[in-house]
Amino acid sequence: MRGFLLRGVLPALVTGGLLYVCYRLIEEPEKIPGHIAAVPWHIHAAFIVISLVSMWCRAIRWRALLPGHGLTSHQCFGPLMIGFMMNSLLPARAGEFARCVALAQKAPIPFTKAFGSVLLERIFDGVVLLASLAVVLFLLGATLPTEVTFGQWTLRAAEMQLAVKSSAVLVLVVLAGIVVTLIPVTRRLMERVLAGVLPAKLSRPLITQLEHLIGGFHSLRSPLAVLAILFWTVAVWATVALSVWVMAWGFPELSEMSFAQAWAVVVFVCVAILLPASPGYWGLYEIGVIASLLTLGLIADGQKGIAFAYSVVIHVWQIIPNLIIGLYYLWADGLRLGQLRRAPAAPPGPVSPCTPPARD
Repeated sequence: MRGFLLRGVLPALVTGGLLYVCYRLIEEPEKIPGHIAAVPWHIHAAFIVISLVSMWCRAIRWRALLPGHGLTSHQCFGPLMIGFMMNSLLPARAGEFARCVALAQKAPIPFTKAFGSVLLERIFDGVVLLASLAVVLFLLGATLPTEVTFGQWTLRAAEMQLAVKSSAVLVLVVLAGIVVTLIPVTRRLMERVLAGVLPAKLSRPLITQLEHLIGGFHSLRSPLAVLAILFWTVAVWATVALSVWVMAWGFPELSEMSFAQAWAVVVFVCVAILLPASPGYWGLYEIGVIASLLTLGLIADGQKGIAFAYSVVIHVWQIIPNLIIGLYYLWADGLRLGQLRRAPAAPPGPVSPCTPPARD
């Protein structure tokens, strides 16, 4: 019963509450369906196509993050779409776990190693998004207001700068920690500590899983692999920004949005959905879009209804194709939703030289 409340009822309440907050902040909500209906069909179609191109770029990047396994982009695409489908249905970014399970079911890759590659993927996302935000803010700095009022909340420029700096420090610290684990001396020290603190029955499997997890970071050893991952990370977010930009053409009030501003909207939304509370990020996503359009001066304070309509359209078309394609690959790969909630047993792998001998 507790699991049902945590996985089902609580996320639904959070999602409903966030959407209600958005609704209360909107002027003339009855006009929202009209704003959405006025978007030409070819704008919707272009948005979907560009979004799928972005997902394919993610699959290519995931392949680059797991070198030496002979993976194809198509092998990575299916589990990736299953993961995004699960993110749309379950809270707490359960899809990140699920796609690693799905990949481990169809390729000889330990689940922990796949999960390590996903962690590294998120670090690259953070680096590229923070760097792009710095560039965008530099390009648009003259047009940014010093503060933005969003209902009862006021967002000030100093607070935005503090949030960006804090995020940059966090990303760099985590990246430094990952790099340190790749140093053999550091890794041996970590394993000796585990072996000395825990009994062999616990330390041996834990050290093996640690080796697999660090194996997901091995792409950092190759400068060419790092460059390839950076390239495809930029491609991922450039295509996402392009889709957001194209959809703005369907709203006369947003037709003057520049590509740089569209990229800024994407970054703001990514910050808003850092809290993985609701399935599909409903509510958080919409608040992020509305706040970004206000911050960038693309809408006036009395145009939140237009911003909400715009956010709903791009959010829906980012989720529905992922749901359909993810369910298709779930069926095609012969998987069940229950299988995606638990990690497969790790195959026997090489044990680190410092693994302690078994104790009777």
